[in-house]
Amino acid sequence: MFAENSFNGTALDTLLGSVKVSKGSFFHFFRSKDDFLLEFLDFESKKLFSKLGELLEQNANPLLALYSFMNWRQNNYQQTGRLISKLGSEMGSQNSKVQRKIKKIYGDYLSYLIQILKTSKRKGQLIQSAPIKELANFILFSLEGGSMSMSLTENEDQYNYVIDMIKRVVRSYRKIDDVSESWNL
Repeated sequence: MFAENSFNGTALDTLLGSVKVSKGSFFHFFRSKDDFLLEFLDFESKKLFSKLGELLEQNANPLLALYSFMNWRQNNYQQTGRLISKLGSEMGSQNSKVQRKIKKIYGDYLSYLIQILKTSKRKGQLIQSAPIKELANFILFSLEGGSMSMSLTENEDQYNYVIDMIKRVVRSYRKIDDVSESWNL
């Protein structure tokens, strides 16, 4: 409902009626619709970071984990990234708690990306002079921009272009002797 009507455009009564939850039950767990939004953002971001952590644990190759995550995010964008971005855009300027929550989510996201890139540098996949923090910021803002573009244009190719661009930039920091072909770089 939030994706279709916006947060402000979704009445609490309508929302609760659609999921068959009484107002009393709702207010037992949440003080307000805004508190529900904060919990919802936590829930959605935990799903996102859980998948990223899972892929990092499964792959000895941190850059492969990163690309697997980008592909997963594209395939699951409607369920994960779109709503976080939309709610953040709508409510971030209206509610300081939501603004702080979105900043924390992006900070955590950036920390995960920095961790991946540091690990790939430590494993010899990236040159020692690779600017890890700048590269992580580039990846984060490129993914978010690509997501927004895909949402606005309803064209999934936009996200593919962004992933290809990220791969080209990361490739420019790869060590020449790392010839792993298994991850299509």
